[in-house]
Amino acid sequence: MSVLTHKLVRDLWRLRGQALAIALVVASGVTTFVIAHSTMRSLSLTQREFYRDSRFADAFASLTRAPRALEMQMAQIDGVDIVETRASGSALIDLAGFDEPVAAQILSLPNPHGGLNRLYLRAGRLPESDREVAVNEAFAEAHQLRPGDRFDLTLRGVQRRVTVTGIALSAEFVYLIRPGDIFPDYKRYGVLWMARKPLEAAEGLDGAFNDVLLRLQPGADVPAVINALDRLLAPYGSAGAIDRSDQLSHRYLSDEIHQWEVQATVLPGIFLGVAAFLLNVVMMRLLKQERSQVAVLKAFGYSASEIAMHYLMLAGVIVLLGSVFGVGVGGWLGAGMSRVYQEFFRYPYLHYVLDLDVAVSGVLVSALAALLGAALAVLRAARLPPAQGMRPEAPPRYRITVFETSRIRRWLSPGARMVVRNLLRQPIKASLTVLGIAFSAAILVVGGLMKDSIDVLLDVQFRQAMRADLTLSFDDVKHERVRHLLAAMPGVHRVEVTRAVPVRLRSGHRSERSAIQGFEPDARLYRLLDSDGNPVPIPRDGLLLTAILAQKLGVAAGDTVEVEVLTGERQIRYVPVVGVTHELIGSGGYMDRSALNRLLNEGDVVTGAFLGVEHSQLPALFTQIKRTPHIVGLMNREVAIRSFTETMAGNILIFAAVMLVLASTIAVGVVYNSMRVTFSERARELASLRVLGYTRTETGVVLLGEIVTLTLIAIPLGWAIGWLLCSLMVAELASDLYRIPLVLAPQTYAYAALVILVTTLLSSLLMTRSIKRLDLVSALKVPQ
Repeated sequence: MSVLTHKLVRDLWRLRGQALAIALVVASGVTTFVIAHSTMRSLSLTQREFYRDSRFADAFASLTRAPRALEMQMAQIDGVDIVETRASGSALIDLAGFDEPVAAQILSLPNPHGGLNRLYLRAGRLPESDREVAVNEAFAEAHQLRPGDRFDLTLRGVQRRVTVTGIALSAEFVYLIRPGDIFPDYKRYGVLWMARKPLEAAEGLDGAFNDVLLRLQPGADVPAVINALDRLLAPYGSAGAIDRSDQLSHRYLSDEIHQWEVQATVLPGIFLGVAAFLLNVVMMRLLKQERSQVAVLKAFGYSASEIAMHYLMLAGVIVLLGSVFGVGVGGWLGAGMSRVYQEFFRYPYLHYVLDLDVAVSGVLVSALAALLGAALAVLRAARLPPAQGMRPEAPPRYRITVFETSRIRRWLSPGARMVVRNLLRQPIKASLTVLGIAFSAAILVVGGLMKDSIDVLLDVQFRQAMRADLTLSFDDVKHERVRHLLAAMPGVHRVEVTRAVPVRLRSGHRSERSAIQGFEPDARLYRLLDSDGNPVPIPRDGLLLTAILAQKLGVAAGDTVEVEVLTGERQIRYVPVVGVTHELIGSGGYMDRSALNRLLNEGDVVTGAFLGVEHSQLPALFTQIKRTPHIVGLMNREVAIRSFTETMAGNILIFAAVMLVLASTIAVGVVYNSMRVTFSERARELASLRVLGYTRTETGVVLLGEIVTLTLIAIPLGWAIGWLLCSLMVAELASDLYRIPLVLAPQTYAYAALVILVTTLLSSLLMTRSIKRLDLVSALKVPQ
């Protein structure tokens, strides 16, 4: 073993406490890097493989009814490779032992010969007759359905008893959620598949179709294909074709992958930046202590590059240990994250892959942090002339600060004056320490964002805006008189009907597909809110737009938008924008229901209703709804809230716990290393204080007072950085589907402060041992 290697081992053992703290910070950074990148890749890889295996369609269109002869014309559209049509409908399911009505989408089976959106059978077989169905796996698990089980199914007002023949998965419903909902509810919404001919007969589609799937040729002009398909299907009641990017399940999955892309950049950067700072502080202090050793090594013939490599290896070993540990922990946590995702994204398989390049990249990124952290200190050592290194370092030059001449110093004890004076004399070191602690507090604040924002989202969306106990949707437009039928049902004390219509909004060159919903002018069961949470009245004329839709269209109150109705005769109207609302879920436009019907030249028709009901009467009301054939959708507000809480509470708790561990790692690493460095630098001064009669407690106050002061300064800065990080994440993650509100509860700030103070206290307790063991005689000797 060479001299430098022996010295390297000895230094690592002597600095084991500080090295371990830095290694843990590095490990945290690499862990977050590996989790984010491996999870992102696993989701993307599984998505690509399942889409390929199931021949997932590239474009989709729904319509009222079209003859199958139209398939040839669609196939002739430039860029189209495969055309597949199918039958689709809405259904109600009545399950024994489950009181509430269950909504379902029912589809005809894919073409068995090269069809699109193939099913993956988990159990059983595909249905063949009009009394057989295959059931989506998530729905089947929620109700413990197995092949051979039976239930009542209502299609177009006709009830029939069907048998479950198979449990299936589909790329079209990887994320199973009812359109318009915010959270999945597997108990109250499912997807069924039936043989095509029986479903066509049930839906009145003999020789016709109402759903289209397209597979496009490589390099096809997607917008051009969509426009051509829209023109062809417009006479048949098409609501407008969409490409895969707008397909609901695909969008949720793509948004989740995008979230991991954001996290793969932010969190590892914070941890590795702190690790670089800690390495810089430790290496600077070590080289200051060993300047005479460096000079002797140079005098004995060691080159500057050999000495530089020695200290870089010291930093490299610390980072390598942290990196290896981080890759292992990241891989383990990433695999666990994949198992969690299987509850939400229903793949037949979820390949968790920790690619070698991800692990290597994590190590290389941490090595870069080590190089940046140690570079300045190593360069100083390499440039140090032997003769200069053998002399004691010149004492630092201090100037009289404002503190020295102020009256404040008179009110402070001698120990407190020492603390303030030392901090003011080393502003850069103090600032970096504050910044390191502040980032740990910021990560704790970020960890609380999800819980706080979801709490507010639930309150705003389900208590302030949506105040209806039940929301119903009909299979087709109905006359307004349907309100009287609903009002006569058991327990219903208020009915508000609504009308929804799919549209395409245009302003200049900008165009967005959306929907306009018409409300009663005195609506109380669903209220529109402004940015301050105040109700926005429904205008008698004109259009209200959600803020995100208005931003995309580039319009504001007073502008006019072109409205193309995507049903019926596809009328085009021009409507003034009279205001903007702030919805957290979805995007769209709102009008007075009567004004909307006038705009469409239609009578007094509706497509759904909001109900206020007596909860004691819900069982009787559900029974009545099951007997009403034209109600094809139902959402129970309290059930939706409870379902989310049961599903997401555990995941939010896990996320908060991970953030707690990671933030505590930074806090301990920064605080402990700062204390160790301060203790090493001021051991002679502390020993002098002990000789002059200071007790161990008073000496400890001088040492620990610095870090406590810096911690108290860092906490509010950490709150501010945390808020800034949260605002960046909220802006980056916003989409048409949902917007996370930027809300941080006072408890989150208090929690972040408490964790930082506790970690500071624990680090201080570790340092008290060093103070008690301080060798006064050795510390007072001149180290030459």
